[in-house]
Amino acid sequence: SEDVAHGKPDPEGFLHALASLNRTVRSGQRRLSADDCLAIEDSVPGVQAARAAGMKVLAVANTHTMQDLHEADAVTPSLAMVSLSELERRLWG
Repeated sequence: SEDVAHGKPDPEGFLHALASLNRTVRSGQRRLSADDCLAIEDSVPGVQAARAAGMKVLAVANTHTMQDLHEADAVTPSLAMVSLSELERRLWG
């Protein structure tokens, strides 16, 4: 992206996105922390960048194997197989 100087696996892109979201927070609303965020990634550098940013990561094994993406908090072969309620329970307890 032209908004950041460093690409993945540097966390700059994810941190920039988080800062952009927090600029939309109204007075009195709670700002998001990295731990509130879920990054959905399909590459090893993407998983590494999101983890380095402090975000939870759901990896989708499209172009890499599930084993390759093991650093993610959760890995799935397809987004169609993911239940949001189960994912929320699993990642945020």
